[in-house]
Amino acid sequence: MLIKASPLLDLHQGLIDLKTVDRVFVVAVENECKEVLLMCSKAGVAEPSVMGVNLSSGFSGNQAGTEVFSFTFAEEKDTRSVFSDPLTYLYEPHSWILKAGAFKTVGYRYGLSKIHINTHLYTSDQFDETFPGRIFKIEDLKPDANKSKTIFPEGKANVFVRNYPLRPDELKKKLKIGDGGDKYLIGFSGAKAKFLVAAMRVK
Repeated sequence: MLIKASPLLDLHQGLIDLKTVDRVFVVAVENECKEVLLMCSKAGVAEPSVMGVNLSSGFSGNQAGTEVFSFTFAEEKDTRSVFSDPLTYLYEPHSWILKAGAFKTVGYRYGLSKIHINTHLYTSDQFDETFPGRIFKIEDLKPDANKSKTIFPEGKANVFVRNYPLRPDELKKKLKIGDGGDKYLIGFSGAKAKFLVAAMRVK
């Protein structure tokens, strides 16, 4: 039996409640999480597998085809993350991978260091275009209002934050920049400090 559930479903609670789940599918379309599917049998299995699947037509700038990331919760539990301050590249997994719960596994599989246990961004000095998510090349650490015209010559940036005390609109006001342009302003918490970086998206 295949049960179709909301993307908001707590996967761990779903496994506890149903008890007979063989496989979990987290389905995304154009990198937007759409469905959670639970495949059940009479016997069930001791360790259900989890598969994140992204379907892409190529119309939204993605390469047409299917991306798949599979793991088990036991693998995720046993994986140990390596932590680091931001290096040359910043990696952000697609939302469907994070929904599936592969917070440590995705970093380990691609040889990346994690920024913080609760900041689901990863970093490396190497560029890996096969990574299932967005990749940014860091151009400046700790940009401030005095340097903003040099760093953001258009006076604009795409701003987002992860586990950071200020909202995007507050950061734009602080650096006196508008929304848009080619560059990114990203705020996030590291293991020992808060970081604000200027970056270019390279994937």
